[in-house]
Amino acid sequence: MAVACVSALLLAGCTAQDTLAPENQSAAGTPSLTPPRTGPLTPGEPGLGNARVRFAPIVGSTVEAVTPMSRRISVRAREAGMVIVPADDPAQTHLVKGYFSALADAGQTTVIFVWDILDSAGDRLHRIQGQEVAPDAADPEDPWRSVPVETMERIGDRMMSELTAWLAAHPA
Repeated sequence: MAVACVSALLLAGCTAQDTLAPENQSAAGTPSLTPPRTGPLTPGEPGLGNARVRFAPIVGSTVEAVTPMSRRISVRAREAGMVIVPADDPAQTHLVKGYFSALADAGQTTVIFVWDILDSAGDRLHRIQGQEVAPDAADPEDPWRSVPVETMERIGDRMMSELTAWLAAHPA
């Protein structure tokens, strides 16, 4: 359920007109995953406290680029025991908003990302930001076309690692 919620929320704000439904995706398109962390936390267990996290739609990317990252975030959230909630959950403690840009320059594509973590009142509590360089040749007409799945998965891994560490250090 959390996988479907996170994927749907992350894909909802993309710039593409069609949303990729999980039931329409082939197993061959499933992103590769690193082995799960041993001893995952369970919801409500010390570590993430009582955090109930909602992911807002991603701004600035395409559905094709966001889909593998969304899957990776869902897996990492489940491994960490993170409670992901839908938009209408009144017990939400944190909102995560993602902003992306892809820039083609000097034969490569750079993906710039910012993740804002807000409290339930909408005040920013923390920011995760960075960039990843896609190793493939850049497409100046559509930089997102040059961004491989692995690049977006790395962004998802990094964000979830930083988010879970921050939540553990700042329990709700």
